[in-house]
Amino acid sequence: MTIDEFDMQLKRCLNLWLPRVELEALFNIMSKTETGLSDSDTAAEAVVLDPEAFLTYFFQLGHKARDIHRKNKLRDKATTLEKNRNVERTNESKMERMSGTDQEISFDCTQEDVLTAMEKLRVAAFFLDASNALQAVRVRVFECRMTPSQFRLQLERSFEIKLTSTEIGALASHFGTLSPPYCIDGHFFMRAFFYLQREARKADKLQRKKLDGIRKKLINDRNQADCYSKVLGR
Repeated sequence: MTIDEFDMQLKRCLNLWLPRVELEALFNIMSKTETGLSDSDTAAEAVVLDPEAFLTYFFQLGHKARDIHRKNKLRDKATTLEKNRNVERTNESKMERMSGTDQEISFDCTQEDVLTAMEKLRVAAFFLDASNALQAVRVRVFECRMTPSQFRLQLERSFEIKLTSTEIGALASHFGTLSPPYCIDGHFFMRAFFYLQREARKADKLQRKKLDGIRKKLINDRNQADCYSKVLGR
């Protein structure tokens, strides 16, 4: 295979378009000299591509490239896992430090504490915009098991809900379906939270519709009154 034939095969088979300088350098590395007969039946030498040398070099390059890619992928995976472990260890350390304040929570709560705490949740749920990326993150942090004190702190951070010791005790009793100390089921809480949101918005929609009906009735009554006064004035 001559250099021009080699160039054509690279373009056809590998879609590889090399500048002439690079093509000649590659060809010279893997070429060999063959002796044959010319048209005048005299011995002639020709420089042609050595197919065996090219294929060996080509597949060695492919194997080396795949090996490098595999090693890089494994290294990146190991780095990511180590970062995740460090984050988990940091979070666990923070959660352990926070879990020491459960004594500030009182489970001696009344029905009024339950209603007050649920009303605060309902208001927070009503104004939550789940389509907002930042607010969505604030909700996703509840996808875990928590102690009552961690639950209280997360409610304050995510929704700015201030709860008394008896109010958080009421919520902990309601959502604490798991074994202590991490008794708060975050997934159960999120389902209840979004249920409160739907109910609150449904009630608000009905209230707005009712007020709109009252407004329209008042406008209609006023228009009728104006109409009667004009008739009587005539």
